[in-house]
Amino acid sequence: MGDRGMALMLLPLILLQMVSSTAQAGSSPITHARKTLQSSAGKSTANEQPTVQRLLECSKQLASSKGSPGDVRTAVRTALDAAMKDVSKAKTDAIQSSSPVSGDSLDKTSACVANHLVSLGHHYPCNHDPDLPSVAPAGIKLLVAGALKSNEPLMAHYITQLLRLVLAPAGAPAPDVFVSLYESASGDATPMYMAVIDQLMAALNIPAAIVPDGKLRKDKAEYRITFLAKVRNY
Repeated sequence: MGDRGMALMLLPLILLQMVSSTAQAGSSPITHARKTLQSSAGKSTANEQPTVQRLLECSKQLASSKGSPGDVRTAVRTALDAAMKDVSKAKTDAIQSSSPVSGDSLDKTSACVANHLVSLGHHYPCNHDPDLPSVAPAGIKLLVAGALKSNEPLMAHYITQLLRLVLAPAGAPAPDVFVSLYESASGDATPMYMAVIDQLMAALNIPAAIVPDGKLRKDKAEYRITFLAKVRNY
């Protein structure tokens, strides 16, 4: 970890229990999300599930953009700030926006992501811990770790707070953050949100290990710290 200390930063929505499930070879955040979308049809409200799918589409488009990591960070930060300042407009724009296509501007794609996040998150109340920093502190390494299962109502808030943490203020150096998330046995759209995080971390050039569908399982004889290292290095 170097000479600097590492802080284990647990966002307020990470107080979740890890649950193992049967491993599926070849699983990935995107492919598992697609399977979950098919199997969970009708479990969410009529308008919510397509919005989550659109959020994933926008996130994938953002990850494939040709902008530099710095430009992407600036665009996402600006779009997220605007969406959080005017939730009603963000919800309207999310409903009215069309599917992203190749060649869309970075600002348009970032706005699509931000508007859908704020629109989805606005449906559920969420407590915020004022003791947590709004941006990553300078001079230390941060590990954001979480274990998720069927947390769909929290995920839009979770991603929004994660973005606020990893996006440095304008003119500040990029934070030294690693994101390690594990999901298994979810019966809702949580895997799709995991795929969104996977795409957003790639777009922002944030190192991340996103383990979907319990793909890694702890053997009975395996030390816990060894297993956690495997999850981190996935």
